[in-house]
Amino acid sequence: RPHASGRRQASGAMGARAAVVFAAVAAGVTADGGIAARRESASCGAAASCVPATRSLLRQCHQSVPLVPNSSSPTSLQSLDRQVANQMSSVPRILLPRRCVSALQDFICMSALGGCGNGVKLPLCRSVCLNVRSQCSWVIISVMPSEAQERLLCDHYRNDTWPSCAAPAPMKACASSAPSLCNHASTPLVESPCGACTMVSGLERIFPLNTDRCGVCNGDNHSCGGCDGAGGS
Repeated sequence: RPHASGRRQASGAMGARAAVVFAAVAAGVTADGGIAARRESASCGAAASCVPATRSLLRQCHQSVPLVPNSSSPTSLQSLDRQVANQMSSVPRILLPRRCVSALQDFICMSALGGCGNGVKLPLCRSVCLNVRSQCSWVIISVMPSEAQERLLCDHYRNDTWPSCAAPAPMKACASSAPSLCNHASTPLVESPCGACTMVSGLERIFPLNTDRCGVCNGDNHSCGGCDGAGGS
């Protein structure tokens, strides 16, 4: 059967290239990833101590990983980004649906670089892994080598949402909104998320501030004080 033989050869070639694709994924990713991420609601306030990853910083992964911790070393981030770019250059894009390539890039970038929430690097969310399985189909995954299939056993990853683990969609929204909040603010103070706009390495970012017991951003607890002067009494 010449057609069946051709399909087997194509599948074998795809599997060989898939092995290279998944070489960028860090081995031994666990459900917690060794990081105790603080649980908060998935709002842009959780991104206040993260900074947008510009294209000049992450040429390959800036769309998959739009936020990085402000404390991260640019040299280290760029080195990881180049490693991912080398691996993605081997992806057989002609043989794969575009949505599958996009899901693979998110998975590989976020496995290597993590995301950012509350100023810390995050472990991968299970949803990013499940997206690969959904977009690439069982046929594509079945021809991948065993080590690649092992990394796509999604129970290995945290079953949670950003900012407890790394997932691209909420981070993309925060990366795009945080600079605009600062650029269009009439004062340095931003009410939601509560913070102050400041310039760091040429980038506008929001420095987080506390909301007082009266619900006032950067307040002193006195705007809702009773006769005893205590806030909220």
